[in-house]
Amino acid sequence: MTNNEYGTVNAILSSGPLAEKDWETLRGVRIRLRGLTRDQVLMLRKLVDKPGYESSILAYGVAVPELDTSQATEWSRTAPAGEIDEIVDEIFNLSGMGDDAGKEAYKSVRE
Repeated sequence: MTNNEYGTVNAILSSGPLAEKDWETLRGVRIRLRGLTRDQVLMLRKLVDKPGYESSILAYGVAVPELDTSQATEWSRTAPAGEIDEIVDEIFNLSGMGDDAGKEAYKSVRE
């Protein structure tokens, strides 16, 4: 597509692949992370400052192995403190959020 061409509605609405990245946890476990969809981010915003926020981020953002929220909660309870923080930060980066409000809200919950 050149600078003079515009995309179509179908191109905008097509669900392309989310960004993914292999990641090694602080304990040396290899996992695959993925970015969040806009819909997932909007659902997460309803959970800020509530139990289950961090677990939901992990359940949505860890592609391999797949986790449900109860498994993500257990992982959060047993992991080294920095392990989960790094992973959540990377999930937000893969989502194109960088230092956006979702990431800032997560940081404020951690403190």
